[in-house]
Formats: sequence, structure tokens, C-alpha cells
Amino acid sequence: MKINFSKALALKTETIVFLIAADKALSSQAQAWNTKSGGFLARVLKTHGKFSGAHGQVLVRTLPDGAGAVNAVFLGIGTPEKLTTRSIEILGGKLLGALEGAGIAAASVFLEGDCGAFAPPDVATHLAAGAKLQDYRFDRYKKNSSASRGKSSVPETRVQKISFVLEKSAVAEKMWSGLDIATDGTLYVRDLVNEPPNRLYPDSFARRVQGDLTPLGVEVTIYDEKKLKTMGHAAHLAVGMGSDHPPRLVVLQWNGAGKATQKAGKGPIVFVGKGLTFDAGGLNLKPTGGIEDMKLDMAGAATVAGLFMALARRKARVNAIGILGMAENMISGHSYRPSDIIDTLSGKTVEVGNTDAEGRLVLADCLTYAQKKFSPRAMIDLATLTGAMMVALGNEYCGTFVNDDALWSQMDEAGRESGEKIWRMPLDEAWRKEDEGTISDLVNIGAGRPNAGACTAAGFLEHFIEDGTVWAHMDIAGVSWVKSARPNLSKGGTGYGVRLLDRLVAAHFEGR
Repeated sequence: MKINFSKALALKTETIVFLIAADKALSSQAQAWNTKSGGFLARVLKTHGKFSGAHGQVLVRTLPDGAGAVNAVFLGIGTPEKLTTRSIEILGGKLLGALEGAGIAAASVFLEGDCGAFAPPDVATHLAAGAKLQDYRFDRYKKNSSASRGKSSVPETRVQKISFVLEKSAVAEKMWSGLDIATDGTLYVRDLVNEPPNRLYPDSFARRVQGDLTPLGVEVTIYDEKKLKTMGHAAHLAVGMGSDHPPRLVVLQWNGAGKATQKAGKGPIVFVGKGLTFDAGGLNLKPTGGIEDMKLDMAGAATVAGLFMALARRKARVNAIGILGMAENMISGHSYRPSDIIDTLSGKTVEVGNTDAEGRLVLADCLTYAQKKFSPRAMIDLATLTGAMMVALGNEYCGTFVNDDALWSQMDEAGRESGEKIWRMPLDEAWRKEDEGTISDLVNIGAGRPNAGACTAAGFLEHFIEDGTVWAHMDIAGVSWVKSARPNLSKGGTGYGVRLLDRLVAAHFEGR
């Protein structure tokens, strides 16, 4: 689908789109087209009983002969003052769906009038992003069409082009260049998360990331199980002991700020991602209803990879490191067991209370490695870590634990501006104590289980954060996957986090 921005309407335009607020007032452009159509637009808005201009309503009507276009589309935006980045993107998705449903392959959208706190270029670009997110399909494994199976099939109409007509089209085009790249990163994450686990396992995941990011200028280093053993990543290795696919550690380096920043004593910003390509739960086997979608457990690592794709494509002026901890948590005679005591790279020992609390073990070694190797100015980890986070915040917000108020303020701002919702969760000494062991330094599941499960998991990770390290833990369990289609989301991976973190880097770390 092509997206462009222009000051004037193309000569051959078959479908025109107008934004209509709850008061159903026509903008100046809509008024002009209403005159061309002999008052048709105003009559439709006045006489149509169900279309009220409410947010997300879409009405498609064929224009009279001689009106200058074939179709007119009314896109309800609701109350302009209530618009948010997220709600505008939902509108973009609603528009795309309506165009497809009407068999319309191209449309031009007029951007003018009252959109609350958002200027026309903001609205145009986020409508475009919403349409692009809605346009996503993961169908690479669909070999046969419904027609070939003897069923009647109506060819699906895919929208080929959306043009946005506004006075400041050059401003919108510049804004779109960055948002488009970040949206591509989001779709890349969706592709990775949606891959089946027999196709995407630690080594193939690592090789795919290497193949995709190296041509963009990202330095990619892959450490296999033998190297991890010599490096002392015992906890990471323990998680993957039951699988025929051994663990991998992938290190991404983007040196967009160059050596000058390094010489100034400023370390890189580091992103750490949990990459469990399948999590059966180990010997604490997940039950039916909890195991089927566990290919999603690598979403944290996928998000870091998608972020680095975005940083590299837009040549971000920042030095950044990505750490992807990949493993497969399976069952065999080699699996690690409940009551095992394992070592970690930090030197601390951990008693295994539950083999399904595996992600924090992989992260423990990755976080230690990141701090010892790179001395980060800030470190953010992303992990589908706990079902408890889904109980707390559902699928709407990413629960985030942050040990630095300034970093939280920056992340919160990036969340609002990107439309990816984020909520601060508490770090507390009480939960760190629950992770302390009796015959080992730590246990991998809190003594107060199942209460405060997301908090005790964050408390466990906090044991591996060195004094002075600015750190945030994003538990993306609820926001990285959906079981049924939602606005701008098909079933499966969401790609959450790329645009939030790209915005965070651009606003607060790039060029500094």
C-alpha cells in the first residue's frame, strides 16, 4: 500500500474522504464538494439515521454523476478534544477496513478542521500508521486458497493507495518518514512472533536477525552454547537443557553516535530481550489453554530486533546495544528440575522453585552481561515474563518497573506520543526479600506466590542490577499478543514496544 501527502487533490480521484466530528459540521473542503454535488453531502449527513460522527463510524456513499468523484466516505472522529495518538490510529484502521469492504482500492483524505490538540500533519501521519498496521497479514504458510478447496471465493480487495491532502504536506511527509520506519519495525516484530516454533528456534532466530540487520549496518554477534558455557552463562544454559535446540545469545551493536560519545564517557543505551522461542514450562509443564500460544515468549527479543531495524534505517545518532537471550524451555531427561541450584553469571546462586519461571533466569545472565560488558547509561529489558501482569493490566497497558524517576518520565511521555500504553509498577524491598533463598542466594519464584507475581519477578531481576545502573523492566506479557482481532491488530503478535522505544531514543538519547 502506497501512502503519500500532497497539497492538492489528484486529477483522477475516485474516492474522497472527509473527517466528520460529532457535530457533523462540514469542513471548507467538504463544503466545496457539497456544492459540486448539489448538496448531496449535507443531505446524507442530515438524513442518515445511524451515522452520528461518533469515533470510528464510517459511511460510504456513491456520489451523483458530475460530482467530480465516484465515492464519498465520511470518517467519524467523535469529539476532537478527546482524540489521542492511539485513537487516531484506530481511525486509520477503521478507514482501511471500510475501504476494503466497499471494494475501493484508492482514496484521498482531506485533512483540515478541528482535531483537538492535533495539527493536520499529526493526524495525517497517524491515520496513515493506523491504516498500515491494519493492512498487516501473516499468510506466508497459507498454500491453498478457499477456491482451490472447492469453496466459492470473492477476491479480497486490498487498498493500493491512500493520499492525504493538506496544506502542510511537506511537514507531514517529513514526520511520516520516521513513523513509517518505526511502523515497519513493528510489523517485523509481528512477523517474528507469528512464526511457528518449528521454524523459529534459537539458532534460526539468531540467523534470521543477523541476516536482516547486518545489511542495515548493525553489528550482529551470535554466541552458541559452547561459548556461553565458557562465558559463565549457566542460568541461561540451564533453561535450554531439555531442548534439542540449544540456547543462543545475540548481541546487536548500533554505533550511530560514533566514538566521540564513547570518549565523552557516555555509555550506550542497552535493550535486553527475552527470547524463549517456545516455552512448554519445562518439568512444570504448562496445561492446555496455557501452552498453545507459547511461541510468543520470544516477543521481547523480537521487539529489540525490530527497534534496531528502525534505529539503523533512520540512521539514529545514538550508540545502542541489544542483548537477545534465546532458548527453548522443553522437557527431556536433560531438563533442569525444581529444587536444582544453578549458578548465574553474577556469581549468585538460584534454587529452582518452578521451571516455568525460566525467563527471569535467562534475563539474569543477560542483564549481568550487559552491565559488565557495556556499562550502560540506561538499560531497559522487555519480556513476556508473567501471567500476573495480564491479571493486573490485561491487554491494554505494559506494566513497567523503573528504578529512576527521570527515565520513567521519559518513557511515559514516549508512550503517550507513540500511542503504546505504559503503566508504572512498584519496586519494593518486600518483593526482593521474597526472592531470597534459604539454601541458595535466591529462588526463582517468590515465596508469596501467586500474589504479586509480576512484582516478585521484577524483584528477582532487581537482584542482578548493579548499584548506579539506570534500569527499567517492561513486562509485555499482556500487550505483545492478542487471541482475537482488535483495532489495527490481527490475531497474534502485536509488535508492541518498537515505536515507544524508538520515540524514547529519538527524544532523550539521540545526539546526547
